[in-house]
Amino acid sequence: MNVGVETLNNVASQRRVRLAVQLLFLVFMGALIATSRRYFDLHMGIPGHTGILWMFLLVTGRAVVKRDGAGVMMGASAALWGEGLGLGHSLHYNLALYSATGLALDILVRTSHVDLAHPLAGLIGGITAHGAKFLFMLIYALGLELPKHFLVVGALTSFGSHLLFGALGGLLAGLALWLASRGGSPRHRRRNERIDDVTKEVSPAKGGPHG
Repeated sequence: MNVGVETLNNVASQRRVRLAVQLLFLVFMGALIATSRRYFDLHMGIPGHTGILWMFLLVTGRAVVKRDGAGVMMGASAALWGEGLGLGHSLHYNLALYSATGLALDILVRTSHVDLAHPLAGLIGGITAHGAKFLFMLIYALGLELPKHFLVVGALTSFGSHLLFGALGGLLAGLALWLASRGGSPRHRRRNERIDDVTKEVSPAKGGPHG
């Protein structure tokens, strides 16, 4: 009985440690997202182009931490980190914007059970999240009648660019995780296969060396 209780306690302790590590990871990813949003700007003049990097980070974080609400956690964390980094806009706006973006990704994973650690799934995740971010901004701007830049250049054009850059960021995240799960790049795997072949050729057969 004592052994069983001790085993259950150990399992519970391991789960708490794992949860704490995952939460710290999500907070860290939120910090990276906020930093990318603050400093990553290629000055391309194209709405949504910064989504390449922060969609990469968001999709990666959600693929690593397979828990409901992980996307919202990263979004809320990014908004809070953004206060210190001078991200712009008010805290409540950023909390709503980034949390809604993360929520869209959470809902996608929850309802479709896709594995974001795959190029195609990552692409869909990036499109979904960045598209949700644009729709939030559009609804907010229309509701408050704010002269947003994306309304000037055209909502459809801006929406399309958001989908494009979101897709690229998600695709890169899914591809990177997919390659990592398969042991690296194709070139690296071929090199490992050649090493394995050479090792088999020089290794003695089971049962001892040949006489």
